[in-house]
Amino acid sequence: MTTPNPGTHQPGCDRCWVRGHSVFCGLEAERLGTIEARKVTRTYRRGEPLYIEGDSANGVYCLYRGAAKVFRTARDGREQIVRLASAGDLVGYRSVFDGQIHSTCATALDEVQACFIPRAQFALLCENAPTLAHAMLGLLSHQLVAVEERMLELTQKSVRERLAETLLQLHAIFGVERDGTTLDVRLSRGELAELVGAATESVIRFLTDFKRAGVLSLRGKRIGILELETLHDVANVEIHGTVPQRQESDEDREPVCAEAA
Repeated sequence: MTTPNPGTHQPGCDRCWVRGHSVFCGLEAERLGTIEARKVTRTYRRGEPLYIEGDSANGVYCLYRGAAKVFRTARDGREQIVRLASAGDLVGYRSVFDGQIHSTCATALDEVQACFIPRAQFALLCENAPTLAHAMLGLLSHQLVAVEERMLELTQKSVRERLAETLLQLHAIFGVERDGTTLDVRLSRGELAELVGAATESVIRFLTDFKRAGVLSLRGKRIGILELETLHDVANVEIHGTVPQRQESDEDREPVCAEAA
């Protein structure tokens, strides 16, 4: 079983730059203090698991830095990515509520720093803090809608359309690097294919087509989106909002509480 170990730096909950974009956004200082006293912060290298399928669900993980993939392993040994998580996201929460074992795995996609909150502490917070309970209901509802949309996409959209939409989702979730085009997340072609729900060879072929058309730039695991509107046209989705861009110093950000979904 994986066990979180203390890291060299534990970000304070009251000044955490990602709290404003997490389920802990509306918690009062006193309740934040209870998390601060019980949490354990650890840094994970790329490919290192935060937790493993079959582990006892002893708590939840809130990502402070980096990105992780949440996936299940099929009988033939292949991975099926359920979702991707970025800074401010919570992972491992579904199995915590029923006190059972984890039904998924979570693995770091790059260097990840995450805060582990014990199950008993998290459950107590959900019972006594209506804002957190409401945020968790919103999170679970959002995940359910995402699963339903995913099922429709697999049956109604082509691989090319799904690839375009997946790239747009990565663009919206992780943002871009300072060059303004390169996605701020690193995925292997196989991992990208798992997200698209297609064979790796098909995804590679369409990536190459997009590159030749000047829509994308490809440098190993670095994918740059050069023609955002073209991807929207291919995916047949609308443009919503702005895309986050990597900042000079994340720690300088003030927590801004977003309205719970």
